[in-house]
Amino acid sequence: MKFSPDTCPMRVPLMGNATSLVVFLHGYGADGNDLLSISDVWAQDLPYTAFLSPHAPQPCFGNPFGGRQWFPLTTLSENELNLGTQNVAPELIEFIESAQDYFNVEKIALVGFSQGAMMAMHVAFRMEKPPVAVVGYSGRLTNAATLIQDIKNKPPIFLAHGTHDAVVPFESMNLAEKIFKNAQISVETYAAEGLGHGIDEQMLIRAGVFLKTYLM
Repeated sequence: MKFSPDTCPMRVPLMGNATSLVVFLHGYGADGNDLLSISDVWAQDLPYTAFLSPHAPQPCFGNPFGGRQWFPLTTLSENELNLGTQNVAPELIEFIESAQDYFNVEKIALVGFSQGAMMAMHVAFRMEKPPVAVVGYSGRLTNAATLIQDIKNKPPIFLAHGTHDAVVPFESMNLAEKIFKNAQISVETYAAEGLGHGIDEQMLIRAGVFLKTYLM
C-alpha cells in the first residue's frame, strides 16, 4: 500500500510546497473521502501542510452500504482487534513512509477516527520514523499489553471521545489515557459531553490547536 497522488484523496497546502503532512485514517465502512473535509477547518492554521486521506486496503463486506475497512470486524473481541491492527500495520506504515518520501517532509501527524484511531494508536509508537503528533477520535487502544515492550518512539497524542458513544465506549479513552501515562507518553484528552459516535466542533478546534504546536 503505497501513496499515489492519483488514487489518494488529498488537499495540497494553501501556500507553497508541503513542509508537513496530516494523514487521516477513516472509520469502518467509510473511505478516504470521509475525513478530508476536516482540512477545511485546519488549513488556515497549517498553510504549509498537505492533507492525505487514504482508502483503507480492504472492501467492507460487513457493511450494507459498502465502504472500506482496515480489518474485518465480526466479534469486536479484544483478540480480533489486536490481530486486526497487527496484520494491517505494515501496509499502513508503508503508505506513510512512501508519502513522506514523495513530499520529502519529516513532519507527519496521524489523525484517526474509530477504527482509524485504532490504527493510528497502534502504528504511531511502533514506527522507526515516527509521526510528530497523533490524534485519536472515538477509538480504542489495541495491543495495550505489548505497548511498553514495542515502543520505539513517544509522539504526543490527543484523544477525544463522546460521552454517549454507543459504538466504542467512552471508557476506552480513559483506559488509553492511563496506559499512555504509564508508558510516559504525553497525552491530552477531551470528553465531548452528550456526543455519540462522531466528531463535534470542539473536537476539531482542540485538535487543530494541538497539531499546530507540532507541525508549524
